[in-house]
Amino acid sequence: MSSRVILIDTISPKVRKREAILRIEELKNLIYTYGDFDIVSIYQKKVSHPNYDYYIGKGKVEEVLKEVLDKDVDYIIINNELKPHQVWNLWELFEKIKAEYIKQHQLNNESYKSDIKRDKKIEIWDRIDLILKIFSKHATTKEAKLEIDLAKIRHMGPRIYRMGEMLSQEGGGIGTRGGGESNISMMRSHLKQEEQRLVREIEECQKTKELQKQDRVKRGLRTVAIVGYTNVGKSAILNALTNKNVYVDDKLFATLDTRIGNLYLPKINKICLVSDTIGFIEDLPPELINSFKSTLDETINADLILHIIDISDEMIDKKIKVVEDILKELDIKTKIIKVFNKIDLLNKEELEEKKNIIFTKFNKKDCLFISAKNKINIDKLIDRIEVEIK
Repeated sequence: MSSRVILIDTISPKVRKREAILRIEELKNLIYTYGDFDIVSIYQKKVSHPNYDYYIGKGKVEEVLKEVLDKDVDYIIINNELKPHQVWNLWELFEKIKAEYIKQHQLNNESYKSDIKRDKKIEIWDRIDLILKIFSKHATTKEAKLEIDLAKIRHMGPRIYRMGEMLSQEGGGIGTRGGGESNISMMRSHLKQEEQRLVREIEECQKTKELQKQDRVKRGLRTVAIVGYTNVGKSAILNALTNKNVYVDDKLFATLDTRIGNLYLPKINKICLVSDTIGFIEDLPPELINSFKSTLDETINADLILHIIDISDEMIDKKIKVVEDILKELDIKTKIIKVFNKIDLLNKEELEEKKNIIFTKFNKKDCLFISAKNKINIDKLIDRIEVEIK
């Protein structure tokens, strides 16, 4: 049975209509990547700044929460990062509105309705919660699972502390140390210990990877890293280059763990390793990037980076910038080649027009145009790799 969900998004007044639509489409894709959801309603408002208390205005929140009760919604998912106090305020307001709902139906002698809603619960996720849920669902290696658990703790910790503080304030008197405050200290200590344990285990995984990397260096193996916005065809390119036969799906975050394949370079008679890892996405917060730095180690230490770009994407410029900003944050100094994928989705005139625009923005020598799906210009890509890493 599908879970029922309401989506909420706020955008700057400067955002164009088409960009706003595509932003919601990406959120929908994230939803469907995670699981079986029935989207009941979508709210998207233009605001200069999110509401401090509830993210969106209290009046609109009350409208949404009443809809939760009327339409038996299970989740509210907000397309931004919520502050801990905002989550608490939304939950608290929901309980208040539910109590009023029950009281009203009892007054109207509709006790069956109030009984049904009495135990109604609602889950409130922000964008980061949703991405972490997807990560948890798709991770397969021990290291990726550890990194996801670490990111969860770093994201949820401040939220848990904030809720504990509010409960303590409600339950304790002036000058007293209530049970709530003791519980906060216990939670804080437990999460700190858990974070330290995860860091230690990740470090052990990194030691193993470091030994593997040293072995590759001894054998003279060069490395090529594939990076890009999520869902641009990175895994398909890994398959086309190496016959790795890794999982390919038209969903966001289909790949989370580093996949590595061998590519033989005939002109220089060498084998290089080609790695594909997690796709990037807009508004990926620092705690996620930091948690996945060990997974991204293959990128950081590569001899060449292939930045894969979906040439047919309407938001191509914005997504290129997202990837470039993350690579900059990772302090990447390696040579980067832009590989524009999915040229099979454009006709000849559209492709030429796109190329002309691209060449006004980027160095023509560092741009390649391919179709991983139809194996178009894969040979040219291999030739370029040979030139760069010989």
